[in-house]
Amino acid sequence: MLVSEDKLSDNKKQKISTIGVGSLFFFSLILLYLLPSNSDNPYYNIFRPLAALTVLGCGVALLIRSNRSKLIREVSLKALTRKFSTSSMSREEVDLTKIPAYTAEEEYSSYMKLFLESVSDTFVARAAAFYMGGSKMSLQAAFPDEEFGNFHKEIAMGEGILGKILQTGKTILVNSFNEINEVPDYLSDSAPVKSLLGTPVYYLQKPFGVLFVDSSAEDSFGESDKRLMERFASLLEKTISQLESIFNFHGRLNLITELHTSLLSIHRAKRIEDVISQASTACQSLIESDVITISMVKESEKDTLKIYSIIGTKDNFVEGVEYPVEGGLNGYVFSKNTSVLIPESEEDGYFKPRFTSNEKISDEYHSYLGVPISIGDEVYGVIGLDSISPANYSDRDKAILTSIGGITGQAISRLRLLIEKRSQSLYDKTTGLPNIKHFKESIEKEIARAKRYEEKFSIFIIDIDNFGKINKKYSQLAGDFVLSSIGQQAKRLIRESDMVTRYGGDEFSLIMLGVSKGLATDIAKRVKKDLEKSALDYKKDYITFEIAIGVSTFPDDGETPDTLIAKADKALIGNVRSRGKKKDKKSNIGPDKKI
Repeated sequence: MLVSEDKLSDNKKQKISTIGVGSLFFFSLILLYLLPSNSDNPYYNIFRPLAALTVLGCGVALLIRSNRSKLIREVSLKALTRKFSTSSMSREEVDLTKIPAYTAEEEYSSYMKLFLESVSDTFVARAAAFYMGGSKMSLQAAFPDEEFGNFHKEIAMGEGILGKILQTGKTILVNSFNEINEVPDYLSDSAPVKSLLGTPVYYLQKPFGVLFVDSSAEDSFGESDKRLMERFASLLEKTISQLESIFNFHGRLNLITELHTSLLSIHRAKRIEDVISQASTACQSLIESDVITISMVKESEKDTLKIYSIIGTKDNFVEGVEYPVEGGLNGYVFSKNTSVLIPESEEDGYFKPRFTSNEKISDEYHSYLGVPISIGDEVYGVIGLDSISPANYSDRDKAILTSIGGITGQAISRLRLLIEKRSQSLYDKTTGLPNIKHFKESIEKEIARAKRYEEKFSIFIIDIDNFGKINKKYSQLAGDFVLSSIGQQAKRLIRESDMVTRYGGDEFSLIMLGVSKGLATDIAKRVKKDLEKSALDYKKDYITFEIAIGVSTFPDDGETPDTLIAKADKALIGNVRSRGKKKDKKSNIGPDKKI
């Protein structure tokens, strides 16, 4: 402490006494001013001189106290100056060991938390965890944080469901622990866990850990989730291997704090576009370059790269430009999945192009550094740095850029897994069409758009008559064939801007933009006629069918998804009931009207 408690107490007392003297001074001064100089009252002649003496005494006391306070401040300032003198402190004498360093364990823990959060969100799980070890498996991480304390920190290798997963080296799905007469023994207390999905994590072709998710409900995970969980395990295996080589798990993290922050920003990005943007920013702040280019492979054309981001001096190669993998340094880095550092891009009259073999020789750029955006053997793109200075990049720059490329690859892989999972939840497996969830989300979007531009749109719900008889007569495979065929026929009957979805069971739904109620009636009749007129050839059996259609229009029949769907359903029910009437009876589209 700079000042003792006794001194603080003395200072407080001095402050109080100073306030008292000052108050007496001003009171006496006011009294002196108010008393008349000549008065017959004898008390006035006594109080006036007494007030004058009090004013004089208080003024002298305040002056002395002021000088004393000034002296005390000067002495204190000199004492502080001597205590924290910088005259003998040089840059070399700063104790850098006092600065806390990020350890590899901290980086690993941070990554695992983010990873398990993604796994838990993907499977909508109660908790996600990762155990790793040999004779005993130790808990590496668990999500959410509040569940960490409920897990056993260690589990014997041959015990319980997790030990079985590690020993067999196979993915195990438990729909109900009651069915296998076991309990989730990885928990320290009896948590309400009823189903589990776990898979082994391999390293050097040997299982060394278990990644799993659990749920408080039975049958929370299906057979289709096994493959997705195994892909997460493969991603974790490659990540750990890469982190081990880059950061060295048994030593301290040598990269600077800014790199740590940049890597976390890349990994926490929620969209692939944001991942690329964060990677560009990280390169710009950590490695001095004149041009930073990030190119990604086109999924439809594996031999073509496309520039998604470019920072710095721009020439003919700008964002959106596509170029072949063969012919330049960036393509070489991508195809070989390896880092390349070139101190001088033109040596002995030979020019090494950055993008294409016919790229013009440029005197601007001399040194190049490129790394793949990859995870394991899966390569998504390449980060290329160019500098006008020869030998601008060092091995340290190469290590930093390699880590950025690796984390970027991991983030892209993770987001693609999430996109795939979401895509599976929005599309029907039998027909390949969007499902009812996608249908309702699309209606919400179209309502917002239609309100903004004061437009109309209509929705159609299509029902196949007596579909159960088709399944019973021909087989369920034949029924699936009919559903898929009708879905594809419906797609051909509508515009590209419209949407056809599998509503569920034997029903389909359409969203048609800019279609008013009257026009919807005519379209529904045409769709009905076109769908019913063709017989479907299934293994030389010709299957025919009839359909009914219910229609509703925004905003005539409602302004919310539920209202519009209810109106179309009601119209559909009315059409189904009226099928027994004569086919040549005239009808209009609307609630309880037959098409």
